[in-house]
Amino acid sequence: MAKVPKLTYAEIFQTINDAKDDQARIALMHLHSTPNLKSLLDMVFNPNIKFLLPEGKPPYKDLAKDVEVAVFVYALRQEFRKLAIFTNSGKYTNLNPRKREQLFIDFLGSIHPSDAELLCNIKDKKWPYKNVPPQLIAKAFPKFTKAWKLEEQEVAPAAVKPKKATTKKKPNGEVIQEK
Repeated sequence: MAKVPKLTYAEIFQTINDAKDDQARIALMHLHSTPNLKSLLDMVFNPNIKFLLPEGKPPYKDLAKDVEVAVFVYALRQEFRKLAIFTNSGKYTNLNPRKREQLFIDFLGSIHPSDAELLCNIKDKKWPYKNVPPQLIAKAFPKFTKAWKLEEQEVAPAAVKPKKATTKKKPNGEVIQEK
């Protein structure tokens, strides 16, 4: 049986946002890095990806609050491929706009409320996590973010801390340095 993740995407991003510094945020991004998580980031920051939906929060119903969180988390991960229906990057660009909107409302109602809120923000190209700007994401995933048009200067990849040199003594008393 597959291991069900315990955190929603909104909780993952909030955890990254709440980390003490940029190095910790980058480490958490790497820890939670999945193709789906990167797709969410791409949807919000890639100017070539547009949602074919009206702006604003649609009128959807949250599922019952007593449903276990793991069910919601699993549902979004299983249904993630359906997000292509709502963007210009999928093969559904000719879908009737009303049908697309209704599918989106149904989709939001089937996932965890915090992830539904996150998807509404992503749809409108709004990023609620102030401590996780696109420049920091580009440092964590430089190859992945090449298509993004970052407003600030070109972003350098995350710096890797060099290992400290250590000294060792050989049995004959000679001292050597290792890196």
